[in-house]
Amino acid sequence: MLNWLNGNSGAVQGVSTLIIALLTAFYVWYTRQLLANVRAETLNQKRPIIVFRFRHAKGSGGGPVTQDRMVNVGSGPALHIALYSNLVVSENGGDASLSDQLRPWPLPVDNVLGPESGDPDMQICFNVGQGEVKTLLRAEGVKLSVKYEDIFGRKFATDFVHMKHNLKGP
Repeated sequence: MLNWLNGNSGAVQGVSTLIIALLTAFYVWYTRQLLANVRAETLNQKRPIIVFRFRHAKGSGGGPVTQDRMVNVGSGPALHIALYSNLVVSENGGDASLSDQLRPWPLPVDNVLGPESGDPDMQICFNVGQGEVKTLLRAEGVKLSVKYEDIFGRKFATDFVHMKHNLKGP
């Protein structure tokens, strides 16, 4: 056996080198896959997730108050927020109606929405003070769409269509 190995040492060395090269290539490929998964997981840990909340609460006077909010429940900030709705509001914010198309939200929206932490400054309220706008926000058929980016420049969107069963309360 030793004589055979000595006589074929070049072939044995070549096969051994080939096996090591194939194992190294596999380890390189596998390490790249692991790094890609770790990078994706790291990015998703800082992903913003914007949701719309429409809920009833008791006001300071004991009467019912509706809180209409757009909240970031993710762990990272939402940037470059663009809100669209089929709600058409007049210039003074008083008269409102529904359209069949989504249009840019007519009232100011913050450009950055941080993660929700119980801080009302990290939420965008729709309680604009005009009764008709607040009523239409809770009307059946209202569509809201928000487009935003995370800190890495990835683009996201959240769409909401209000139907009667989406809201419970008085």
